[in-house]
Parts: sequence; C-alpha cells; structure tokens
Amino acid sequence: SDRELTVAVGQTEMVIDPENMRDTWASDSANITEGKVALEVYFLEDFLKSIGQEINNNLAYWGDSSSTDETINLIDGIHVVLEELISDGELTPVITPAHTQSTGTFGNIAQGTIFPNVEKVWKAFSVAQRASTIYSYVSFDSFEKYAKSYRAEFGHECTYNKSDLEKTEIVVDGSGGKHILCRASWMGTSNRIISVIPGALRLGTDVQEFASSLKIQEVGYQWIYLIKVVLGVDVVDTEAIKINNLH
Repeated sequence: SDRELTVAVGQTEMVIDPENMRDTWASDSANITEGKVALEVYFLEDFLKSIGQEINNNLAYWGDSSSTDETINLIDGIHVVLEELISDGELTPVITPAHTQSTGTFGNIAQGTIFPNVEKVWKAFSVAQRASTIYSYVSFDSFEKYAKSYRAEFGHECTYNKSDLEKTEIVVDGSGGKHILCRASWMGTSNRIISVIPGALRLGTDVQEFASSLKIQEVGYQWIYLIKVVLGVDVVDTEAIKINNLH
C-alpha cells in the first residue's frame, strides 16, 4: 500500500490542587514496600493514565478533525478514516443486518445474527489471507452478544485465548485458531466489525516521549501540567482489512 500514517499535534492540560489528593497519595504510598512515591511522580502517572484513557475513549475511533467538539477534533479516528475509504471506493463494506443475540436454551434456539455477521466479514478475505491470523474487533456490546449466543447455542462457554485471563479474545470456531474476536473498548457503542491482518490498521503516537514534552506551572497552590501529544490513525493496507456496513 502507498498509504502513509500522518499525525497531528495537540496539547492537553490538567490542573491539580495537591491538597485535594494528598490523602489518596498517602494511602496508596503506604502500600508500597520500597518507600513512598513522590507526590509529583504520583500526579504524573495519573496524568499519563488520563491521556491514555482520552485517546482510547474519544480519539482512536471517534476522533473527527472537522468537529467543533474539542474532545475529539485533534485527529480523524478510525471511524472517519473508514468512511473516507468507503466514499473514495477504496474499501467496500460487507452488508450485514443488525447484530442480534441468540435466544432460548441449548437444543431449542432461535439463532441471532451475531455469529453469521462475524463469519461473513471474516470470509470476505481470500482463502490465502485466512491462512494468516485475522483479528476482528467489536464493541463490548457486540462481544457480549457473541459470547452469550455461544453459551446458549452450545451449552458452554466459547474458547478464549489461553493467554487472555480477562476473557477479551475469543478463538472463533471453524477457523483453525486463525480468527480471533477481540473486545475493543475504543469502539464505544459502534456496531462495526473491523477484521484485520496485523499491521493493516495503525495508531501512531509519541507516548514514550510524553514526559520529555511535559511542562509544569505553579499558580498559587495549584500545579498545571501541560503536555504535547502527537497522534495519528490510519489504514495502511486496504487489502488487509474488511469491515461491515454498520456504524
């Protein structure tokens, strides 16, 4: 693919009154055997976690540079990128009905659409491509419908990735272990299925360099943490991604 990942530069800040958090810091530090963590380090770690959550919850999927909402307009997230690829004719979505969950009990089931929907998107890849491991990303709600449907239809839990203790990755039956259904918090309430060969979809950031761009200002008894964020999302190989038509 000739597509390149481009990034945007933004700034975020957090205003802290140390006295409001001192009790929490002291309580947490009391549980650390090697001594207390400095109050400033405690705040920095909390700040970096909040940036990660903002990227995950607001920007990675739902970012929209044309929006007036400052929480999402730093970059175009995956949703906007996919819609642009569809509009430009570079990506054709697989048509699926709305996701529904299987109902009833084992042996007496009214099958929902979530199973065939996930399989249909996966089978949009060629046979040769399906010989590689393919990851399908869905929202929490869609993932739960799949897991509950499986339990209802087969009378037991589906097969989770052995290394996945939190049960966020399902090894899809009939794929020879080559199709992994993943629960993606960054997709929010989306009904989209995004199936990719690893490397096709990329998020680029300078998260390892966050600390080097950190500025701290003291205003009275408050601390203002300022940090520069460089971030970008793109599909770098349109031949290695398949999606459904639902938003």
